[in-house]
Amino acid sequence: MDHALSRRLRPALLEDRTVAIAILLAVGVRLAFWLITDRVWEDALITVTHARNAVAGIGLTHHPGEPVTYGFTSAISVLVPLAGEAIVRGSGIFVLKVASLIAAALTIVVANRLCARLGIGRWPTLLVLVYLAVDQNQIFYGMAGMETQLAVLILLWSIDALMAGGVRGIGLSWGVAMLVRPDFLLWVGAAGLDVFARFRWRVLVAVATAAVVVAPWLIFTTLYYGSPIPNTILAKSAHFVAAPEAGGPAAMIAWLAESLSSRILALMRTFTPFYEDTLVASAPLPLGAAFLVSTAMWALVIVGVIRTWKVPGWRAAVLFAGLFTVYRLVLLPGAYFDWYVPPHTAVLIILAGVGVSRLPPIPQLDLRPVVAIAIALLFAVHLPFTTGLERKLQLNVEDAVRRTVGEDLGRMITPGETLATESAGYYEYYSNATMYDYPGLTSEVARKALAALPPDRRGIEELIDALQPNWLALRPDEWDGLKYKYQSTAARYELVETVTSPPDSIVFDTAGRPRIEFWGYVKDASSWKILVLHRVP
Repeated sequence: MDHALSRRLRPALLEDRTVAIAILLAVGVRLAFWLITDRVWEDALITVTHARNAVAGIGLTHHPGEPVTYGFTSAISVLVPLAGEAIVRGSGIFVLKVASLIAAALTIVVANRLCARLGIGRWPTLLVLVYLAVDQNQIFYGMAGMETQLAVLILLWSIDALMAGGVRGIGLSWGVAMLVRPDFLLWVGAAGLDVFARFRWRVLVAVATAAVVVAPWLIFTTLYYGSPIPNTILAKSAHFVAAPEAGGPAAMIAWLAESLSSRILALMRTFTPFYEDTLVASAPLPLGAAFLVSTAMWALVIVGVIRTWKVPGWRAAVLFAGLFTVYRLVLLPGAYFDWYVPPHTAVLIILAGVGVSRLPPIPQLDLRPVVAIAIALLFAVHLPFTTGLERKLQLNVEDAVRRTVGEDLGRMITPGETLATESAGYYEYYSNATMYDYPGLTSEVARKALAALPPDRRGIEELIDALQPNWLALRPDEWDGLKYKYQSTAARYELVETVTSPPDSIVFDTAGRPRIEFWGYVKDASSWKILVLHRVP
């Protein structure tokens, strides 16, 4: 072979090899996580229950006994399992996990292409690909049955389409993006500004293409549910965003301060190894050290923002990163809702890769390989800990308690009786009862009952007092709260059974809060004990 040709081909072959290894890594760790833990996230079951009920003839709704309710947020998160359920009953979660494996491989391909478009070099690209392959939240939610990995892929594909410049391809990606996540309207808005700046009124072609993709879903939901706005969005906005109506300016300032402080802490945990999961209480790596890593990562992100802001197409991704950061600070709760975050962090890690590529050289030492490898290892070291902990949590809490409660409720509840609980996933999936969930994500009856109450009296105790359901499935603190606030209502219920985790699987911190632990990695286990109660006639 000609030596000049060989020299030109070698970088391309090396790049292809890097991408292939990253794909194998991404798929391999996800398969291992799936096989070892068999993890199923609570909210994944909420969505899959809609698909199951649609095939069963109940309707595309969460539970019988109410008019069909738009009780999910992502269209794709229900359409994917619906396709599986239509072929094989009970396959919804399996199909979502398989789709996540495929999406993980494609995510690596698209991310590599974006890195090439930005010209960030081999080592920073390696960092980006390894992070997307092994990061804690990038793995967990897709392999626990959520649409998260699909959302990451679709966002990166849409960014790549924007940088490529074909307006029809851009519009197609916008339409799919809005079907996977309503909050991707932030991305479509940012990208629309970029398209208008580059192509002027050809942006209308992109908008029209997106409309063709989205319109059938909007028409269907309007006709079927009466509104294209998911009931989940209405319930979450009323519960997690509503400001106090009483107390004047002082109460408003206190509410804002408390809300922002919790959200800023969650934002800082974005790049904290082990602590990205906001339900984690402690880990082998001290939280202070993890925050130092996060601070350094955010500094690299800022460098990436400065260096790439003027790149056509990509500047829309930078604007989206900023808009989503504001959205997270203002609207997203500080804990639990971590599955919203991976698409955002996928953009941020590419910006951090740009920051690594711009590190100043030191005589006799190229910092880029050292920094890239160090960061990649920091975000991979969690793997044995998270895998072991999530397996333990699935076996001892989700299966031993939540699934058991759901199956027992399925045997005990008769048609026409109602159930009130906070956990709408496992209990409904295994019982198919008429459910008033808190805060009304899947039940319009529950959502409207809470909306009729003052903002400072919209807890699960108030929901139970207002609706007086036949059955309750409560954590001990929720039952204690009902007895304390509404003694006469609590007196109408009798304890039917108590379901708990195996006694040696749960530990309690100094405040008495239940935790689950594996090799020094500790996570919330609030559902370790569930009380099932029945209203006395």
